[in-house]
Amino acid sequence: MAALVCGKRSFDFEDELESYYPSYKKHRCSSSYLSPITSKTSLIEKLKQFFPLIDTQTLDKTLVDCNFDLDLTINTLRDLCLASSNPVEEKQQLLGEQVIDDDLKLGEQDFKWVDLFVKEMTSATCLDNAKTRAARVLAARDKEKSESTYQPLTEQNVRLSQENAVLKRLVVAQHERIKGLEETKNEMEKLSGMLTQCREELRLSQMNNYALKVHITQAQYGCSSMINPTNFPPDVY
Repeated sequence: MAALVCGKRSFDFEDELESYYPSYKKHRCSSSYLSPITSKTSLIEKLKQFFPLIDTQTLDKTLVDCNFDLDLTINTLRDLCLASSNPVEEKQQLLGEQVIDDDLKLGEQDFKWVDLFVKEMTSATCLDNAKTRAARVLAARDKEKSESTYQPLTEQNVRLSQENAVLKRLVVAQHERIKGLEETKNEMEKLSGMLTQCREELRLSQMNNYALKVHITQAQYGCSSMINPTNFPPDVY
């Protein structure tokens, strides 16, 4: 990876230097020193055009270390940029790979959607068609995800409905039982009242029977006295 980056950046530096500084190729081929007429300030200004991110002190020091050789200075600064950028790129690459690995771990159940997405993208004829295909795949995935999310809730709702139906049947049965108990209680109260009435009637009947018995006894005694008057007690007369 680093080699590819270095090679690519080297190619970019060569093109950039040749386009912005046409004499760079000439100096690089001849490897000649700059004429004494060229001032140090102008060289640093030209180096800033190629390396705008490097501070002036570093450019000055590198130029002095290279004996004001423009080719050598540019090559040294280019190597310095590549050396300082490689660790950052490698770190970014590692972070990117880690993010990809984390995403893959989190989405292992969605491999079929990845395959479908890749298939749709490879089958796209243009950018608009690719957007349409991507939107269709994402909509289908969101729909399936929503259904899988609401499925437990639907099952719970069905279970609660069944339990509610059972509770309703129990409540109806309990109500019928209470109603039956109330009817039985009313019948018992009615029978109790009838029993009390029967007892009262029996008591009256017994009293009437007793009175009737007394009257009969008295009547029989009176009749026997009229038939045989001597039967009266002697001490009464």
